[in-house]
Amino acid sequence: MTQDAVETTQDKKDPTQELAEALYQQLKTHARRVKRTEKLLKQVQGKAPSPATFTDWLDIAQSLEGYALGVPELDAQREALLKQIDSGMQKLRLKTRMTFFAELEKRAAESNIKLQKLSDTPYVAYADPMTLEVDFDLGCTRVLYGHELICEVELDARKLLDARENALKEIKKQALDSEEFFNALHASYRTVLAAEGLPYGERVDLVDVLMPMSMMRLSRANWRKKGVDALQPFTRHQLAWQLSQLRRDAMLEHDGKRLDIGAATGGSTRDKRNVLYIPIGSGNGQYYRSIRFTAAPAA
Repeated sequence: MTQDAVETTQDKKDPTQELAEALYQQLKTHARRVKRTEKLLKQVQGKAPSPATFTDWLDIAQSLEGYALGVPELDAQREALLKQIDSGMQKLRLKTRMTFFAELEKRAAESNIKLQKLSDTPYVAYADPMTLEVDFDLGCTRVLYGHELICEVELDARKLLDARENALKEIKKQALDSEEFFNALHASYRTVLAAEGLPYGERVDLVDVLMPMSMMRLSRANWRKKGVDALQPFTRHQLAWQLSQLRRDAMLEHDGKRLDIGAATGGSTRDKRNVLYIPIGSGNGQYYRSIRFTAAPAA
């Protein structure tokens, strides 16, 4: 028998071994599914469906739908549970909405926050200068600046308003004054021009200045001391905030330079990663695609 034939014989699995390994793999899959289901169900032990536990039961309903456990007895109980949850979910959702919005309005009034509703489904409200979203389908809430997501928190009115307050504090803490921002943005614009080999005055994608803006925010003295590890991301919502502030401060022209922000039109807004939404008050604003600096006209 040749060496190749010997190796082929050795590599061939015994039928008993193959069956044992196949059963083992199925049991591993079964065990993972059972363990995940156990973890989900543990969250609601001792908790009846209520507005306070709505998100837990919603998570079970969404996670276990079509999630066969592979054991007929367990799957029968899983399906019975899902049917029971579904029968009461509509009423629970309505009760949860009423409870949530009553709490939201109460806490907003106590904090002197005016809520201006922009839409019902999903619920979107303007809470100057932030936008708040409430998603009962996913059981979560979001804080945005314009259309730019800042954070997502659970379905809790207090936590939503706290998240808004913390986000606003952080934006203001990170903000540069308008003159400093104008200069940093101009330097970032020139960095993008250099990277793309473009002459001064050409347009570049607005979102491409985010990376160089991270570097410009780090003081020159720390470039060698701290290196790239010291860089903090310059976020999309921070850029939108700063550009809005620049307009409010009438600083689109400074030191002989003019900033020109190009609006996004037509299909260019399809991929939101390539554009930036800059809000103007409640429910108003526009997507922008590009920027350029030019020499300001002589006075």
